[in-house]
Amino acid sequence: MIFEKDVFYCINAFVGEKLFGNMAYVCILSSNNFPEKSYMLAKAREFNVSETVFVKKEKDGFYIRWFTPECEVDLCGHGTLAVSYVIFCIFDDLSKIKFHSLSGSLYATKNIDSSITLDFPMRKSAKISNIALFEGLLGFMPLEVYKGNDFYICLFKDENQILEISPCFNNIKAFTLADIIVTAEYSDADFDIVSRVFAPGTGIDEDDVTGSAHVALAYFLNKKTGKTYWNALQRSVSGGELKVFLQDNRVFITGKCQVLVSVLKT
Repeated sequence: MIFEKDVFYCINAFVGEKLFGNMAYVCILSSNNFPEKSYMLAKAREFNVSETVFVKKEKDGFYIRWFTPECEVDLCGHGTLAVSYVIFCIFDDLSKIKFHSLSGSLYATKNIDSSITLDFPMRKSAKISNIALFEGLLGFMPLEVYKGNDFYICLFKDENQILEISPCFNNIKAFTLADIIVTAEYSDADFDIVSRVFAPGTGIDEDDVTGSAHVALAYFLNKKTGKTYWNALQRSVSGGELKVFLQDNRVFITGKCQVLVSVLKT
């Protein structure tokens, strides 16, 4: 048992020098068992951010679960980064964490510059031919579209189009519950790719910074370019930056966090 009561932290994940990242609420559970799913979903709706994360201690690490205001999801990058940051602060002698999750084993490593590197399984996708409907969903016709288990990747010609996209969220939600990731090469010397992520099917019209999307982008970009490393910028209102590395069917994502609220006890 870590605490006598469940403790919530509010963390911004994938922050940059002038970027605010993505907010997550992290709950470190006092019990060895998760509460009822209805309770966790109710908390996610109460906090009303893109992800509320619950974690409990296991013998060989931790078990992690992620909730949007509408549903439980299989994988969340910024939520995992936020949880990792909290655990490293609580257990300052730890340098690596193993997570059990619905997506298998995940890992987090603390770096000397205060950043954290996440280790996720690769998310594959395949090119689809019927892409005309995406113009109606996004306002622009993508060059190519790729589909994974629970996401689409839409490739556009440049970052200007990425910024100009004005999605029809109701139409996206009617079409799919999957995330729609839009991306292009970025011309700024500091970054290789730019992206935005739309997920109205899970209750998030536009996500601020999405680690799981960059897990998917790593496989997609490697197949297109042969590269294995990218400095990535997500251009939401808050914005965030990620370092992405692909090796041996695993994707490594590095980012930093900032504490917003340190302790909220239930």
